[in-house]
Amino acid sequence: MPHQEETIDFRALVECSSDAIIVHDLEGNILYANPAAIALARETDPEDALKRKVFDHLPHGIAEMGRKAILKLLDGEEVPPAVTPLTLANGDDIEVEVHLTLITLGHRRVIRVYMRDVTLQKSVKDILTEKVETERALINSPADYAFLIDLHGTILNINDNFARMLGGTYQDFIGASIWDKTPLEGLSEHREEIERVIQSKEALRYEEGRDNRWYDVCINPIQSAQGNVVRLAITGRDITDRKRSERQLEESIAQLKKSNEDLELFAHVAAHDLQEPIRTIVAYSQMLLAEQADGISPQAEKYLRNIEHAGLRMHHLVSDLRKYSDVRARERSREQADLEGVLEFALKNLQIAIHETGASITHDPLPTIPVNGTQIVQVFQNLIENAIKFRKKEVPPVIHISAVPGDGMWQFAVEDNGIGIQHQYYEKIFVLFERLNHRDDYFGTGLGLALCTRIIERHGGRIWVESEIGKGSTFYFTLPGG
Repeated sequence: MPHQEETIDFRALVECSSDAIIVHDLEGNILYANPAAIALARETDPEDALKRKVFDHLPHGIAEMGRKAILKLLDGEEVPPAVTPLTLANGDDIEVEVHLTLITLGHRRVIRVYMRDVTLQKSVKDILTEKVETERALINSPADYAFLIDLHGTILNINDNFARMLGGTYQDFIGASIWDKTPLEGLSEHREEIERVIQSKEALRYEEGRDNRWYDVCINPIQSAQGNVVRLAITGRDITDRKRSERQLEESIAQLKKSNEDLELFAHVAAHDLQEPIRTIVAYSQMLLAEQADGISPQAEKYLRNIEHAGLRMHHLVSDLRKYSDVRARERSREQADLEGVLEFALKNLQIAIHETGASITHDPLPTIPVNGTQIVQVFQNLIENAIKFRKKEVPPVIHISAVPGDGMWQFAVEDNGIGIQHQYYEKIFVLFERLNHRDDYFGTGLGLALCTRIIERHGGRIWVESEIGKGSTFYFTLPGG
């Protein structure tokens, strides 16, 4: 029998334990609770804590789990330890590992509850595993490949797509050198740039071709809390389809450009070569009419008049077509042009029509801006000529030209009191050869507004119309302010 002084005071050990220990009967009445258990129960008065059942100290869900565990113990089943969250009296959330054991004290069976705080007891391996899996969840994004390396090129993580591309699983590459494991020649070629990423802390992006595939590669520096680059995240997206589409588009654009150039050349040459035979047809028809005025039959005179009118229409059409092709085929320099003088030149070209119709034309002060003056003369001339042409019957044309500065652009307006345009034709009138009226009612080629559109767009502006039937139209266009 041990000496009295050597007797171990087990109760004292339990009282001093940082782990919670509770003993209660099968109905939940607490028979004993050490100080650690009373603290977990958020109780300040130990005697008051012992007056209640153990289940009264637990959240409803955990209490139900405890009752079910006791029933299993009574049935002879083992209840494995369980980890459950618990909120302390100070509001901290912790995790406790709970052990339940059925024991016999004297002639009664009781439950011993043993609880240990395991919040900080995750192993380093568990933490690292969780960290790696979290990173993997991030890098297993839609990117075709993604991986993390340290500053020495060691692979810290890699997504499944890239691992498969390299012929393995991600476990095969963790810890390996990226320079040894990757067939991406682009990375080796960009080692100096990667060093600059580390020094500058700025991302690097480039495109790389490999095995008939193209990738959009991005190297992002990852910084520590102190602002130092500690890792690099490298992602690549397969852009092969996009590159192929771009190549096909470039080829189509090149072919279209060549076709347009051929068409422009043909239009220019055809217009030039047609001018002389058209002038000859018109001249000879006019000469026959003059020389045979008295000795020609009415039917023959009608035929000659039709030839003359058709020749004149053809002359105007070829002339406008040549102007239209010249806007693109012959790039002309732009210089500061006084649009007051430009408008005056256009009005001189239209002075006969202005005089015959009694047109009244006014304008606000116009700016001096960098344009091709000759082409802008054509714009003003065509818009004013249209305003005169599409006038109301028996009503003299009233036309006003205004100019308003904007955000780097000037907006011009040519307003008339003509017959107006229906809304559904606003876009159609700017299309090549489009006409809204019969040629017998209004003479024209259908090229005037298309020519204006081409000139304005070549200058970097745009042109549009607003109108109301019977109340006139306003044609707007913009030009850079310089």
